[in-house]
Amino acid sequence: MIEITSTSDASTPINIINIEKARDIPSGASVQLSTLINGNVVPQAVPLSAAASGVRSVCKQGTVLTGSTTTVIKIATGAHNFKVGDFIGIEEGGIAYAITSIIETTGVDAITVGTAIGTPVTNEWIYEMAAEAAATTSAFLNVPVCISGKAFTVDTSKVMEAIPAYVGASVVGGVIGTAYLAYMNNIDEISY
Repeated sequence: MIEITSTSDASTPINIINIEKARDIPSGASVQLSTLINGNVVPQAVPLSAAASGVRSVCKQGTVLTGSTTTVIKIATGAHNFKVGDFIGIEEGGIAYAITSIIETTGVDAITVGTAIGTPVTNEWIYEMAAEAAATTSAFLNVPVCISGKAFTVDTSKVMEAIPAYVGASVVGGVIGTAYLAYMNNIDEISY
């Protein structure tokens, strides 16, 4: 029997403060890779869903950059895992529409939706939603219950990635969207 191991060759920030005091999930988590962008780095402390058939999903999120509009949201390239066809919104219980295109220009992805999802505010968050919501009825596709314990590079030639995961920890401020943080009572955000 071979031990499951995982590695990452990408330099990534340490987003979990005092990791030695974090409350881990015994045996870690298996993360589904098919919904992510091949070659992207998933950072430490990314929100993860509850396990479905033993596998968790990344709760997709992205930080809005200057120059975004109601139908074109700009996010740093590689800092999200949104794909064409994913539904996005600014808030749960808001409006959500499908991504129709993603165009990268000098390190910024212009994510276009067919219909306005509201007014995105610079440095705020957008999230992956479960379905189109023309009225204020959107819901998250994946509700977060824990965070990843290490960064990893997405390799979609594999089915899943085995990583440590935590249900209680202190994280650097600004790495988890506020709407996702609201679901994880034992994850504290510290800004310093």
